[in-house]
Amino acid sequence: MKKSLKIVGISSIVVILMLITTFFVLKNQTKQHSPEETVSYTVNQCTFTVNYNRPYTKGRRIFGGLVPFNQVWRTGANEPTTLTFDKDILVDGSKLSQGTYSIWTVPKPNSWKIIFNTKKYAWGVKFDGSVAHDPNYDALVIEVPSHRLPSAVEQFAIFFDTVNEFITLTLQWEYTSVVIPIKVLP
Repeated sequence: MKKSLKIVGISSIVVILMLITTFFVLKNQTKQHSPEETVSYTVNQCTFTVNYNRPYTKGRRIFGGLVPFNQVWRTGANEPTTLTFDKDILVDGSKLSQGTYSIWTVPKPNSWKIIFNTKKYAWGVKFDGSVAHDPNYDALVIEVPSHRLPSAVEQFAIFFDTVNEFITLTLQWEYTSVVIPIKVLP
C-alpha cells in the first residue's frame, strides 16, 4: 500500500513538473514571435511606463479578423499590456489614480473602448482560449475614435507624444490608430 502511494505521489510530481515546463517553453516560444517592449515617457514630473508584447501582421487581416470587433482583446500578445504612472491623471477627462493597470480594449470599426483594469494577470487568455479579463476590476472604461492609417503598420506599436497640454498614448497596428488623451493632474 505504501509503495502504491509513493508511486502515485511521484507520478503526480512528474506530471506537475511537465506541465510547468510545457507552460514556460510555450511562453518563451510565443515571445519570439511577439517580442516584449517597454516604453517610458516622462512629462510634467510624471513617468509613464508601458510593458507589452508586439505581434506582427504577417499578411493577416487584424481588426475584424484575427482580433474580432466588439470583443475584449488583451491589447497585444501574451500577457496583457500594462501601464504604470506615478501621479494621478485624467484619461479623456476621467480621473485615474496613480498605479499600474492592465489595458484591455474592445476594437470596433470606428471607435475602441479602452479598459484600465487593476487586476494582475499571468497571461492574457485562459486555457479555453477566452480572454482572462475580469470586468469586476475595471477602474475606468472610455471610448475613443479609431483612425485609418494611410499605410500599414506591420508590428503592433504603442508610443507617447505631447500635443499642446495633453499627453497622447497611441496604439497602432495594421491600418488602425487609436489615440488616448491624457493630462497629468497637479
